[in-house]
Amino acid sequence: MSITELRNTFYHHFIDLSPSTSDAASLACVNQQVHAEFTTLYLSRRYQGTTGVPFEHLPFFLHFFFVQYPDAATKTVLYKFNVGLGNPGPKSIDGDRAACWSVDLLKVMSVMRKHPLIEVVWDLGAGMGRYSAVSFDDKDIAYAVTNLRCMGAQSFGQLSSVRLTLRESPLDFHIFRPFRVGTTLALDARLSIELKKGVTEFCFEDIDTNCGGIDVEFEQENSMDSDEESSDGEEDNPDDGHYDSESEDQILPELGDLIIF
Repeated sequence: MSITELRNTFYHHFIDLSPSTSDAASLACVNQQVHAEFTTLYLSRRYQGTTGVPFEHLPFFLHFFFVQYPDAATKTVLYKFNVGLGNPGPKSIDGDRAACWSVDLLKVMSVMRKHPLIEVVWDLGAGMGRYSAVSFDDKDIAYAVTNLRCMGAQSFGQLSSVRLTLRESPLDFHIFRPFRVGTTLALDARLSIELKKGVTEFCFEDIDTNCGGIDVEFEQENSMDSDEESSDGEEDNPDDGHYDSESEDQILPELGDLIIF
């Protein structure tokens, strides 16, 4: 048996053991050769069915499998996987104790724009039985993502962040739905589009912000936020799909696995 055949045997055996996404990412990032050989095999076998990625871990997932070694990630294979809600983030934003989920879609789009064969199926709101009302539909998320994916390079480069936040809210704020009972929680969605310094909202009049049940708001980047984001590993050139500071490539989170039914 050749060295190549031995490695392939190991890869198949490793996948048959149903490793966690974190373990698979650790193996994929050993070096560029292993990444090129293992990633396509792993993603094609694990992410073509009902196995998915938790919402908040999506940027990390894409980083390890498509950004860590960009030359090794094939651009000729269709990658299709589900993104589900998963567990809420470790802390809420704005001092609110309500459970929330948050992800910077700009990081996600910077990878997906370079890999057009990545296809994401969103399963965030409609199937969540613990909530009596959901302000948005999964199609609203897909619509917002399509807008970002099809945006011109110049306009895309003027975005500082595009943060999608899902948050629990009291049912009192929602329309009563008589056929959904047994819970007092609802789920809202907000899309915060932050523009780089010097860029005005008028530059984006051609952006369709009609995202159904998602509240869309524009914000202006300021120097304090910019400094904090740089220290946290935010990207300066999002369309490149690279992150300039330490973060994902040095700290490997427990991505876990999420089975979406």
